Amino acid sequence: MTRTLYVSPQGCDSWHGHLAEPAANGMDGPLATLSEAVKRVRHLREQRHSAGQVVVRVAAGRYPTKRPIEIRPEDSGIRFVAEGEAVIDGSIGITGWSVEQVNGRPCWVTDVGALLTAVPQPRSLFANGERRPRSRYPKQDWLTIRDAPDVPETFDLFDGASRFIAAQGDFDEAWRNPTNIEAVINHLWIEERMPVSHYDAAQRMVTSTHRSIFTLRNHEWMGSTPCAKYFWENVFEAMSEPGEWYLDRDAERLYYLPKEGETPENTDVRLAVATQVIRLHGDWETGKTVRGVRFEGFTFAHTDWFPSEGWGRWWDPQTPEHTWPTKDSFRHFNTNNLEKRSMNTGTRFAAMPQAAHDLPGAVSLEAAEDCAFVGCTFRGLGFYAIDVRGACRGVRVERCRIDDIGGGGVKIDGADLHGDPRLRTGHAYVGDCTITRCGRVYPSAIGVAILHAANNTVEHNEIADQFYSAISVGWTWGFEQALCQQNLIQYNHLHHIGHGRLSDMGGIYTLGCQPGTILRGNHIHHIESGHYGGWGIYLDEGSAFMRVEGNLVHHTGSQAFNEHWGRQNIITDNVFALAGSELVQLCREEHGGQYHYPPQRCTFLRNVLLTDGGAVFKDAMTYFEAGVLVSDLNLYWDLSAQAEPTLWNYEPWDMLGKDARTIGLSEAREQGMDRHSMVADPGFASPESGDFTAADISAVDALGVALPDATKAGPRPEAPEWSPVLEAYRPMGPSVFTD
Repeated sequence: MTRTLYVSPQGCDSWHGHLAEPAANGMDGPLATLSEAVKRVRHLREQRHSAGQVVVRVAAGRYPTKRPIEIRPEDSGIRFVAEGEAVIDGSIGITGWSVEQVNGRPCWVTDVGALLTAVPQPRSLFANGERRPRSRYPKQDWLTIRDAPDVPETFDLFDGASRFIAAQGDFDEAWRNPTNIEAVINHLWIEERMPVSHYDAAQRMVTSTHRSIFTLRNHEWMGSTPCAKYFWENVFEAMSEPGEWYLDRDAERLYYLPKEGETPENTDVRLAVATQVIRLHGDWETGKTVRGVRFEGFTFAHTDWFPSEGWGRWWDPQTPEHTWPTKDSFRHFNTNNLEKRSMNTGTRFAAMPQAAHDLPGAVSLEAAEDCAFVGCTFRGLGFYAIDVRGACRGVRVERCRIDDIGGGGVKIDGADLHGDPRLRTGHAYVGDCTITRCGRVYPSAIGVAILHAANNTVEHNEIADQFYSAISVGWTWGFEQALCQQNLIQYNHLHHIGHGRLSDMGGIYTLGCQPGTILRGNHIHHIESGHYGGWGIYLDEGSAFMRVEGNLVHHTGSQAFNEHWGRQNIITDNVFALAGSELVQLCREEHGGQYHYPPQRCTFLRNVLLTDGGAVFKDAMTYFEAGVLVSDLNLYWDLSAQAEPTLWNYEPWDMLGKDARTIGLSEAREQGMDRHSMVADPGFASPESGDFTAADISAVDALGVALPDATKAGPRPEAPEWSPVLEAYRPMGPSVFTD
């Protein structure tokens, strides 16, 4: 038996909820909130022990919430269906504007004292549904830290600090409310947010409430300046551009500079007051899970964010901090830096070490099984849009639109191999989604991140317009056994990633030993890093036993493919083209006993490699002379010269004491490589403009190359309800290494 409850903006939570519209006599009708609908289902089940299948149909309209809707194990099996655009909204409207001159411009001003009583520090403002920026100084360029006196001259990555010296004129002691200002530092692969607690004008010393996680000084490989770059956010005197806003907490006043055509009458201005809107949380300790809950067609909008709080723990904005269990996603950093960084002394860090990995989600799942979000929209959210946390199985995100997100899109995260087995997560599915404009507050966040989770599928998504990696999989460093295995990343369209802001990133980024993980059929292009490392596919730090097949990667700022400390990966049937330097980089391969394990081979077969004047391979760690690369049946072509390209740029690291040189195909053959590879024009229609269809495929046919079909990448017009099960793949060797 199916029971149906109705929810509507015209409803009332004292009604029965069995009618879609209010009764003519005004005495009964739909409910007003989803929270009440959930309570009614609980009541039915308590009274009758079972309510059968329950469908909650929600009429179009806005459903404001200051606290998230809680779905618990006893609510399992509810299907929520939006009838039109039903918006679960974590904001409140701002009215009562007057107009004043601020910094020489007409500005809207209103009193928010009542709001600040309940929400002391809102950080997200929207006008007609669009995110508006807090005032920033400078507007486009970056400032550079003058000095970091607490960082030793000989420093390592984790020599962070809570103080730095600003350059002359970069901080004005006359600025209003200096403790409301934040330094937003972008360096390496992260952003750091350091709220100002004190400014000493005589020394130009800025002291923060938070300590930077990474050093504020730069080695040569870290950046082009001696210290990190940054800007100031929430500066009243810098509010000058239409759309900027400023909150004066001391005076309890909100300021907004309207855009052209905006008036108080035609502009819906909203401040986010909730950080989460939906929570599907079971009890992982007892094994009571939320099961079979499904949301169809909803919009989740307008939530807030606040600075990093979750180092080494499962950050949960709705529960007391002392109850957060230990989180092991960054055991590598936690273990290596625990004593040095005094992690357990209450220190607040200005960032997470990578990918904003500790952020919660505006929609949060924990101890949830077989739950789904289908055809939903996620927009204007502060943290990750969806956080699939510990003890989750079979969560599906299908045909959704994720846009304008402070953090990332979807994060799938469980316990690592040494963590509590009850918190392990896997078998998630993210398919046919469009994920754009993530990282608007936390630029290091990922479009889809998989941390310590197995048997997940990420397919047919479009991910674009982000500052760091589009998809990230893995999260252990080195070749130890790991839980992140058998993940299928296929037919995704990943483009315009990086925008020259952060470094050491890629369209797809992997970490650690991952037997059975397959990267297949992805179309990746226009990847641009800030200082170094804008790669198309980036196998980092122990990536092993993976297949990289049938991908089209082109127009990348650095190499199209980079393997940094990997083993026994198979790279086949890919097209790598028109990279900013060489097409393929191979570096930090084990050799000569430098690392614990003996050398293992990477297999590079049947790939098409199209350069535009550059070399094909860059060897930074003696792959070539060590003979650890199996390379054959590849097609090489230099588009600009219409001839054979330089095959290798041999540029070993200084530590190896070897001279740089170039290597051609004939010398590679003498070394036993590329004996059957060819030099020929692959016949692509217009590779410069991104058209890699081939009119003449005789050369690739001769080598048996299966050319990628870029038309298969991205969301499908008619995506199936359920996708195929991840196929099994037998790795070439063992996945566990011992002495």
